[in-house]
Amino acid sequence: MLYVFIIVLAAAGFLIFSAAGGVVLFRFLCVRSVYSVHSFVDKAAHVKDEKVIVPLLEAKNNRDEKSFEKVSILSASRKLFRLPLAPLKLSAELRLQKKPRDFAVLVHGFSDSARGLTYLSQDYYNRGFSVLAVDMRAHGESKGKIAGQGYTATDGTDIALWLRYLRARFGKDIRIVLHGVSMGASAVIQSAYGVIAVQKIFEGERSALKLVTADCGFYRFSDQVDHELALFLSSGLIQRYLFKCIAAAASFFNFFAAGFFFASHNPGKNLNLYSESSGIPLLIFHGSADTLVPPTAARQLYEAARCPKKLVFIKDAPHIGSRFYDTKTYMDTIISCLNDLKEEDS
Repeated sequence: MLYVFIIVLAAAGFLIFSAAGGVVLFRFLCVRSVYSVHSFVDKAAHVKDEKVIVPLLEAKNNRDEKSFEKVSILSASRKLFRLPLAPLKLSAELRLQKKPRDFAVLVHGFSDSARGLTYLSQDYYNRGFSVLAVDMRAHGESKGKIAGQGYTATDGTDIALWLRYLRARFGKDIRIVLHGVSMGASAVIQSAYGVIAVQKIFEGERSALKLVTADCGFYRFSDQVDHELALFLSSGLIQRYLFKCIAAAASFFNFFAAGFFFASHNPGKNLNLYSESSGIPLLIFHGSADTLVPPTAARQLYEAARCPKKLVFIKDAPHIGSRFYDTKTYMDTIISCLNDLKEEDS
């Protein structure tokens, strides 16, 4: 009888530990209050060691605030069992050319904001693009308490609505490049191939969307969570089992808060199912030295895609480092892909 009591007590303790770990992980990954609502650039400005993120600091310091316009839209909020709540106000920064026709829509990574992509916004603007840099829900100046993590029904739908905003304001003949970094890379894939490609109400946005660029995105969110846990904690057999249980608990909490389990957030699956019929080209960048999102994720995404596609590895680049390690190759490849598309259209 004592042995049974010990086993039951140990099982209960394990469940409590897993649930507590799941709460901590869920709050870190998904709850806005855990990280600053301001951009990473703003936080970096107070760091004494300027080597931490010099390129971003320089981009911010050189930025002409008068050339930026704040814009906003409303998107649906989701909670328990996906019941609709009050609309969320989403914010973005818009920078226009004199005659706006080609647009770059930029989507940032986890715990960053539109302000953190100033460097990329400048790259596109210098090449003649008008730029819309969005704050994803629960990031930057956008409202919301739960991050969407790039999921189809949250961030993916929000991005599709931003494209609709551009077409409604600037006309149906605009051309759009959708560019996401890290979590934003998965968000643009989910939006293009999980929302715009499959929903008839977004047919106009599909015709305007000329290229999707995904920089260091993951293949499946549950795999990425497991990888990060193993990366930052001990990787013994027992620890790996504990990680799985903690991740499962966090996924359960996220379902009740945001309406989806981690495993159902699968950009690679949507690529495989819907990219062929969409006809939207995909350009994938990844740093060869990326340890946060391993390069194998880029290969998996590339293999899953059934649309015109290209995969570019930037030598020695870490996570979110491809543009900084080889800016010329990075931007020239994007422009080259677009020029090829223009020749095909003509």
